[in-house]
Amino acid sequence: MKRDNTQHSPDMRIKISLTNKKSVELLFLECSRPSADTPKYIRDWIKLVRMCKDAHDVITESRNELAKSARGKEILQKLSAIPIIMIHIHCHEVRIAVLDRPHCVYYRVRMLEIFQIPLKPPESLDSLKKFVHRWLRLHSYINKIASQLQILQPEIDKLVNPINVYCSTP
Repeated sequence: MKRDNTQHSPDMRIKISLTNKKSVELLFLECSRPSADTPKYIRDWIKLVRMCKDAHDVITESRNELAKSARGKEILQKLSAIPIIMIHIHCHEVRIAVLDRPHCVYYRVRMLEIFQIPLKPPESLDSLKKFVHRWLRLHSYINKIASQLQILQPEIDKLVNPINVYCSTP
């Protein structure tokens, strides 16, 4: 059964259109208030995992349509190489994870980063460096996915909506 995520959409997402009717989201961010409780944490985490799983399912369903040509297969390979990332910010903790599907058999969540957002500047310079380094790495994850999708979207558009040029003679 398909879930309707329109009412329960994430706080941020990056999306790419695969066909005229289908699009897939490859990055999700869910954020809570600094005083959020544990049930909110669990609901948000489950929501992120479900959305990532749904993204994998959309890519799998689109394989039949996109794999009809050699160019479509190449685009699918590029798309499959882009990780589906979930970013979960609960209170002051940031969790960055990726959901993958090894051998197309089962889903697996792999944690990439976990770090705290300091409310005041850290006392030690090392703590500040670690936080800035992790924050910049988070920024890098987002930028890398966005740039890969910006390159891939025109290729998908050409494949799905080819421009037909007709020549006629008088």
